Amino acid sequence: VGCTRNANCPFVIKAEWGQLPSVSNEFVRRICSSGPIIPPEDGSSSPPLPPPEVANPTDPEPVVPPPQCQGDECLCQSMYDLTLILDESASIGHSNWKKQVYPFVEKIVSNLEVSESKVHVGIMLFAKHKRDFVRFSEKESYEKDSLMRKVPELKGTYKAGSHTYIVESLEYGLQHYTKGASSRADVPKVTILFTDGNNSKSGDEILSNVNSLYKKENVKLLVVGVGAASMPKLRLLGGCHKTEGDCPFAIKTEWDSLKDISQGMVDKICNTDTEINPPPPSSGGAEVATPSCTGDECFCRDYFDLTFIGAPSTKKNS
Repeated sequence: VGCTRNANCPFVIKAEWGQLPSVSNEFVRRICSSGPIIPPEDGSSSPPLPPPEVANPTDPEPVVPPPQCQGDECLCQSMYDLTLILDESASIGHSNWKKQVYPFVEKIVSNLEVSESKVHVGIMLFAKHKRDFVRFSEKESYEKDSLMRKVPELKGTYKAGSHTYIVESLEYGLQHYTKGASSRADVPKVTILFTDGNNSKSGDEILSNVNSLYKKENVKLLVVGVGAASMPKLRLLGGCHKTEGDCPFAIKTEWDSLKDISQGMVDKICNTDTEINPPPPSSGGAEVATPSCTGDECFCRDYFDLTFIGAPSTKKNS
């Protein structure tokens, strides 16, 4: 084992038969130490092993603070990801876009608690094609000052696109914003859709189906319509029956009132049942009756404006 003949050799042990069990314990101790192994005297036992040294931790265990809120209750504590989906089809027009749509969005954003730990905002535009305006991965999404500087750029981005692909834009927003890699997994999701028309592809089922996708992903979808937008179709997008019952998820308003409902839309994020009552249009002092119908159903309730155009005959009376 490499030792000289007469020198002490810790790698070799000679013991009597009666000492062999005691030598076993001592031998195990010397696996990590090359010190000499000395057989114990008869009747003695091997010394006890010293207790292992345990280093005291220098740093205390980190304390994880409890979450400020859970689930939908975070909506009322301004902790959520909000996606704004804005219709920019040609029927809106440059004037309405600058005077109504932009102020509507600007007021929504100004009323939000945007910060890294509070509300994050994503904005996309659509008509026939879809365009990203503010992504969740960009600092404008969670820095209030940066977002407020970005929003005025909306006034110059209007494309007046053809068609109104509402369903496709909602599907895109769900996939690339709400469920995108840059959205937060631990906060609730909200989407506000604005449109002045109806989906270019006809059919009620596809409107209900896209709302079902949002419900499946537990996303709160609020729908705002103006102009030619049909209230029954807005209701389907909001997950309601086409005509029956209240539907707090779908709102129809006039162009001149759009910017006045911004705060109400923010309030609906927390409490869907919040009533939105935009100021009535100016009528020169005359009282304006509340319509009892919406869209084409008013034809059968004698509630419409009729213009009669008569063409004079070129024939002389006989």
